[in-house]
Amino acid sequence: MDMIKNGFVLTGLLVAAFCFGQQTIPVVDSSLMEIQVRKLIDESISKLENAKKSANAWGQLGQVLHAHEVFDAAVHCYDQARQLDPDNFRWPYLAGHARLRYDKEVAISYFEIALSLEQNNETIFFTYGDALSQTDRSDAAQDAFQRALQINKDSVPALLGLARDALILGDTDASRILLEQAVDLAPAAGDIYTLLAQVYMQQDESELAEHAELMASIWRKPFQRQDPQLTELENLAVNSLSYATRGRQLAEQGALPEAEMQLRLVLTLRSGTPTDYGNLATVLSRQGKYREAIEYYNRGLAQNADNVTLLSHQGLTLMQAGKLTLAEASLARATSLDPSYPEAQFNSGVLRYRQGRHPDAIAYFERALTLNPGLTDAYLNLGSTLAAIGDLEGAVTQWLKLKLIQPENPALLYNIGLVRARLGQHAEAISEFEEGLMLAPMDPRFAAALARELATVPVDNMRDGTRAVELASQLLRKRPNDPVVLELLAAALAETGQFKEAIRQAEKALELASGNRSLVNQIRVGLALYHQGLPFHQTPVALHVEQ
Repeated sequence: MDMIKNGFVLTGLLVAAFCFGQQTIPVVDSSLMEIQVRKLIDESISKLENAKKSANAWGQLGQVLHAHEVFDAAVHCYDQARQLDPDNFRWPYLAGHARLRYDKEVAISYFEIALSLEQNNETIFFTYGDALSQTDRSDAAQDAFQRALQINKDSVPALLGLARDALILGDTDASRILLEQAVDLAPAAGDIYTLLAQVYMQQDESELAEHAELMASIWRKPFQRQDPQLTELENLAVNSLSYATRGRQLAEQGALPEAEMQLRLVLTLRSGTPTDYGNLATVLSRQGKYREAIEYYNRGLAQNADNVTLLSHQGLTLMQAGKLTLAEASLARATSLDPSYPEAQFNSGVLRYRQGRHPDAIAYFERALTLNPGLTDAYLNLGSTLAAIGDLEGAVTQWLKLKLIQPENPALLYNIGLVRARLGQHAEAISEFEEGLMLAPMDPRFAAALARELATVPVDNMRDGTRAVELASQLLRKRPNDPVVLELLAAALAETGQFKEAIRQAEKALELASGNRSLVNQIRVGLALYHQGLPFHQTPVALHVEQ
């Protein structure tokens, strides 16, 4: 590292000699900028005029200018800050980012200076490594990525950087190891799956390559690097573009009220585009504010009546608002304008399902999956629709496809378990419920479904009355007056030979179950068996799949 460090210092001296000059505040032409941006720049300049000896004042103006893409002036300010505060890595690091898009060699020099000042920062190392990779210096880039991993063995950007270089050099084995480690750390990063698909294909692992391509189509966004310096920089931006970007990011994170606030700001700062109106409408719709969402969709469509994305989203919102006829009109127009838009096909399938038009719903869901095999909700909904028409084998087939993509989806495991139980595939059903209980130990559905299987399955070696009693007792502590739980506990007790207690619990259940004819009949059948000293192995499984 000493040699590298010396290289950083020497390069840094060259940049310093070139960039340092008089403490002249840059003149910025802000006439074409939005008014709030001009105001922020003017305020930052005013503060600097009274504090020219302050590195932070120079750095603050540099960051404000950088955030609004005034790069040359920003670098000048960072250089002045570095002259006043030469031991702070932030100023050369930010200067490097400001130069990265236009002059990678100068950017690399700045990153080297930053590393000479801060040698325990993985972010600088992988940023430096990326820049080196882009200038075909793979050996130096790999050294930088390795240093990032020494600082943090779980550095996904460093793993990705090393994997890319290994793939370029033809070392698919090394690339595969690195990428599989990265995907375990970041299972929702599309760029990792894209690289993995290439590796698997080169290794003639066609099935793995196909699965990686599918995952890449689901997780389309690349790995989001966490860089505190850039986050601080981005938060300084006050233009409408930055508010729109933040709004979309917050919506993706599920922070809907915060996203709504940012997207509303966009419309106060500029004339709304169809995309602006659509983004806000979608966030409003997701919060159940359907009336206002529909209004904003209409504003966007008034500017572009053929915007398929807006028509599709508007159709979904109208459907959620209970306006099925209007929803059908919007979705019909969307699918007519662009039959290849998978989301419109999917939303049309949801509408047909709600209308009870199951064959049509199935056709739409299948079409959506043909267009985009990564549309995960379509697998779930297609399975639910097939289950609704009694095609349980078909439902399981679709859900098992989704399970390969979402192995830790509790609702999916529950659906698969229920249908397998109905099909008499009890070992598989028990396995699904066990998996679900491990993933969601507080979810009573899995405890109840598993207890029923263990207490009533007709195959002798699959029953486990003791475990069933334990699960049912846990449920009863939470729901002491639930006749379904009491009936379940009675069946479990009978399986362990505790017929007297089984009768007592079943009679309590019968008192509480009045009005539920099917449950009453089931309890009575159980009671008749318990009085004869027989367990109840014919309990039907209620099928209420989730969509």
